[in-house]
Formats: sequence, structure tokens, C-alpha cells
Amino acid sequence: MKESDLIFGLMATFGKSAYTIWQLKKLTEIFGVSDSSLRTNISRMTQKGILQRDSIEGSIIYSFNNEGI
Repeated sequence: MKESDLIFGLMATFGKSAYTIWQLKKLTEIFGVSDSSLRTNISRMTQKGILQRDSIEGSIIYSFNNEGI
């Protein structure tokens, strides 16, 4: 399984509307995903239009881009 598939699956499973990078790190660390790999995959998923990046109260959050799914 690719790490991007894991990230996508975890985000979909928990059904939150948005996740901070810290929350995603906590969700993926049990599967051995390093911080740098997580950030790389999140960046690529954002570039592909799967995720969107927003800022709320100074925190960067990631959510599914409904157009990209």
C-alpha cells in the first residue's frame, strides 16, 4: 500500500472535515510514516487536487477537495 493511500484512507475513515498536520502525524506514525514522508505525500496530494490546504486561526488544515475525488 502506498503511503498516500494510507493517508487518504485514514482521513476518510475518521470522517472529520479537516485535519492539521499534527493530527495526520499522530494518525500515521503507528504505521511508520516519517514526518518528511507525510509532508511530501500531503504536498503531492494537494498538487493533484485530492486535498486542499486552508488556514484557520493561524493553523494550516487539510481536507478533501470535493472536485478532486
